[in-house]
Amino acid sequence: MDNDVKSVLNKEQDVNELGVSFKCCQSNHSNAPRLHAKSKRFSVKLKLYREFALATLSALAQEKKQKPSREDSLSQIHALDAYSCTGVAALQWKKLLSEDVHVTAADHEDVCLIERNAEKNVITCLPWELDPKRVPGDPKKHQTSSEIFLCQADARALMAMESFNFIYLVPHKSNSSCLEPAFHSLSIGGVLCLVVPDLSVFARAPHVVRRTFSSQVIKTEYLKEMAARVVLAEAARSAAKHNKGISVMYVVSQEDFLLIAVRVHRGQKAVDSSLDNVAHLLHCRFCEERTFLPNQLAPIDNPYSLLSCSCKSTNVGKTAIILGPMW
Repeated sequence: MDNDVKSVLNKEQDVNELGVSFKCCQSNHSNAPRLHAKSKRFSVKLKLYREFALATLSALAQEKKQKPSREDSLSQIHALDAYSCTGVAALQWKKLLSEDVHVTAADHEDVCLIERNAEKNVITCLPWELDPKRVPGDPKKHQTSSEIFLCQADARALMAMESFNFIYLVPHKSNSSCLEPAFHSLSIGGVLCLVVPDLSVFARAPHVVRRTFSSQVIKTEYLKEMAARVVLAEAARSAAKHNKGISVMYVVSQEDFLLIAVRVHRGQKAVDSSLDNVAHLLHCRFCEERTFLPNQLAPIDNPYSLLSCSCKSTNVGKTAIILGPMW
């Protein structure tokens, strides 16, 4: 698979994915170095995640169609492909879901590659400029089945100034700085599909995880599960700052990537409910038995009694450590 991907990128051939034809890079352009950098950001390995995002957005659009409210049933789902890179995800949404979705593709670098890929699929890119005077959530122009909005801006700035029902977030590096703008932008009932790009940092650089996610981690046999729980805990805290709670829809793991989908709920009860799911983890360093510590203000007299293993009685010293907080 990796060799096939390299050959495609080197030959600059068209890639076809779910009926959308696109190029990953195009060196015969005046901005060739930037486009080559885009080709490095694009990953064919995320094809499965783009399919999950498409299926989630399709279900969200179908749910909105079935609502009894006339206003909700006639309006489009506003979807954002943040850090769009080649624009393939946004083009798939528009091509397969047509007028059911109002699509915005955003990238902070040169967007000419997105425009070229849209042109290959007979889709028109309408420029969208950020307006500080615009109120988030104000009605936007209705999109036809062959139009998408294209915004050349940092996704965090766009999410801070616009409102969306669905956000597909694929940051190039850390995603912790994107969570608060994303939950600020998402409307009630909206969905965030978040890709965690580098799981190895949870094993080799726990100090970086502490810095970005405010959580203590170590290398364990359940590393991917722990990474997902740490990111979900940070998402719950970020959503709570905007008086929103979250519920987990699904988590998908593939190679060194994670896809996490959460839904946003309104109100203090939803916020408290999601924050109640965030706790510290007691982890045995010998057998890796683990259990969550209860959320209480009073300290636990004998925390080792919470573990089902007998490592404490058969070994000298402190046999367990506290990790997290995590979901």
